[in-house]
Amino acid sequence: MNFKKLLIVPIFLIVILVFLLAAVAFFPYTFTNVYRFPALKPFTGNEWYNPYADTSGKWHKANFHAHAIAWEGLTNGKLTPAQLDSVYRSLGYDFIGISDYHKITRAPDTKDEEFIPIYEHGYNIFKRHQQAIDAKEVVHFDYPLVQSLHHKQDIIERLRPTARLLAINHPEFLDGYSPEDFQYLSNYTHIEILNHYRTSLPQWDAALTAGYPAFGYGNDDSHDQRRADETGRFWTMVRSGSLLSNLILDALRKGNSIAVSGERGVVDNDLRYMRVDNDTLRLRLAAPTDSIRLIGNNGEVLATFSRTDSLVYPLKKVRTYLRPEVYNPKTVFYLNPVIRTEGILPVYKPVKNAAFSFVVRIVAIAVYIFYLLLVYRLIVRMFRYTFNRSVVRII
Repeated sequence: MNFKKLLIVPIFLIVILVFLLAAVAFFPYTFTNVYRFPALKPFTGNEWYNPYADTSGKWHKANFHAHAIAWEGLTNGKLTPAQLDSVYRSLGYDFIGISDYHKITRAPDTKDEEFIPIYEHGYNIFKRHQQAIDAKEVVHFDYPLVQSLHHKQDIIERLRPTARLLAINHPEFLDGYSPEDFQYLSNYTHIEILNHYRTSLPQWDAALTAGYPAFGYGNDDSHDQRRADETGRFWTMVRSGSLLSNLILDALRKGNSIAVSGERGVVDNDLRYMRVDNDTLRLRLAAPTDSIRLIGNNGEVLATFSRTDSLVYPLKKVRTYLRPEVYNPKTVFYLNPVIRTEGILPVYKPVKNAAFSFVVRIVAIAVYIFYLLLVYRLIVRMFRYTFNRSVVRII
């Protein structure tokens, strides 16, 4: 083999590797499903859903999104589950959820009755990730490259039957989910509005404005719990009678929780109650705060109250929902919204278009086979050029 062809060999191997990786990445798209999205309607009705109607129990500080060492370190977790748990315990956390990628992990000292199986789903290159909470099993299927609205909904549909609650993680990160997406997506329960990578309030308001009852929650999404810039910065306060997993999950399901941003997990205020009486919102805190903002449709600030521990606000002119933001000296509370209803919260689910899905899959399979044949012919030609003539000369 001459020197020129010897230089081609590593290039040849790299090209083969790229083609094979592309083939693996493209393969899931042959299972694409197409959906009819439900027509979301803005909240209406003369009644109000109040996620904080149940004032029994106490507030528990929780983090549902943190990564330990997993998959031989490929996912960038730095501490063992026991070390991760210890760091958060030292910061006064009551519940610590470990959400490794595609793996359910449990800290050694976690009680059986307080354990909630959690994992983060997604190896999409644009960080379109989801959080399966109280997961029965791990779903490994994903679309690793580009994702249309149908692909995003399809992942939700594949995950939803296996988890009691399902959150869309850090939608703002790398523009994984745009605010416009939330005018169509459904069948999830939460949006991770606070995360040390990004804050995703526009996505939350887009979903609420469209009429989808998504609750917000906050998490660190920490990978190295020794770092103060990603640990103890965002968390969720959950009000429940105890740390029993069913009670924590039920409180999350109802929205009886508060997403909090702060530092080192320090809590400097407390929500005593938020009530709706005769179309009037009444809110009281444990201590005076710097300001309270009331947010309505499309994230519009409807009112601001300064230097107070309580407020009274008429709801008659509020069109669909109202969510308070409480600005304390050291923290910000993002409360879940009160929502106009006709008795119950609306439920939306997409419908799979079986006929169109079949056509799309047939086309995708045909394109995939054509790609494989094209790659095969290209590899054969490169192989012949690189090796065959040399073999003849040696012989």
